[in-house]
Amino acid sequence: MLGKLKDYSIIAVGVIAAAALALIALKYLLPVLLPFIIAWSIAAITRAPAERLAEKSRVPERVFRLMLSLLLTALIFGTLALLIWQITAAVWRFLSNFGEGNRLYDIVISLSSSDFSFLGISLPEELAVKINDSLGALLSSALTALADSVREAAMGVPQILFFLLVTVISLIYISLDFERINGFLSSLMPDRARVWLGKIRDGAFTTVKKYIRSYVYLTAITYALMLMGFMLLGIKSAPLVALVVALLDILPVIGVGTVLVPWSILELATGNLFLGIGLLVLFVINTVVRQFSEPKIVGKSLNLHPVATLIMLYAGYSLFGFLGLLLVPLVSVALAVILKKNHPTQVA
Repeated sequence: MLGKLKDYSIIAVGVIAAAALALIALKYLLPVLLPFIIAWSIAAITRAPAERLAEKSRVPERVFRLMLSLLLTALIFGTLALLIWQITAAVWRFLSNFGEGNRLYDIVISLSSSDFSFLGISLPEELAVKINDSLGALLSSALTALADSVREAAMGVPQILFFLLVTVISLIYISLDFERINGFLSSLMPDRARVWLGKIRDGAFTTVKKYIRSYVYLTAITYALMLMGFMLLGIKSAPLVALVVALLDILPVIGVGTVLVPWSILELATGNLFLGIGLLVLFVINTVVRQFSEPKIVGKSLNLHPVATLIMLYAGYSLFGFLGLLLVPLVSVALAVILKKNHPTQVA
């Protein structure tokens, strides 16, 4: 019994140390290696379909791999560009309509003159002035942050273009010489490490596919909830808005609340009680559904109990943030591989 406890303690310490080293490597090496990692990942994804196409024709596999890789890259970056364009267009339409005759515009003008008559109440002059000063400082900070974001985004365009260029060029070379590159990387490792990494890689690849599939299911659930809610609330372009909100829900730092809660407050402030309350109800429903479904769906993909999955998700996010959440499936795979090696009859 003590021997097993010792083994599990060593395994736990090893996994934690490996996760910490992986996070350090991600922090310092990921920005430098990201274009090449993306290129290699895309080439690896297209390897199997390229092999099948090559078997049915006389065209070399590397040609199919290159074509499929470029097509997949164009699809990924094209989809991202389309989403960014649609979001930017929606923001621009909102700002364009922010003029005289707009209810929110009238409220802002009233606040700037310490006039709170739109609330249907009369505030003491001193309190109204203090509220006006606070709102003015808040608005100034928001406009400054918006201007800084726009400036940083504009300054980042050359970097983004250079990033895309390096990614595409490296993708071409990696797709054409995928086997040679893999062989070279493999030759740099000791035999024992190569065997271990091979097991972890195979398990991780399968688990990550299941992990991604589980979040696709969660995103589909969120999209269905948002779409039904937005349609019932009479929101224009409900399918597009629901898609944007559902995609934001994947990110733990942003989430649905970042959109629905400020939107609801804005509608309540402008007197649209039906839409404001409806958005809050929709946010609560989505939060409850997400909290109950995420551990179960993700745990099933990792072959873990929902409670164990919830513990790993919470611990990973609390300790390491978003990167910790992403590393949960990889750590679970590494743990399963080690446990099966040491106790093959006790780990299912």
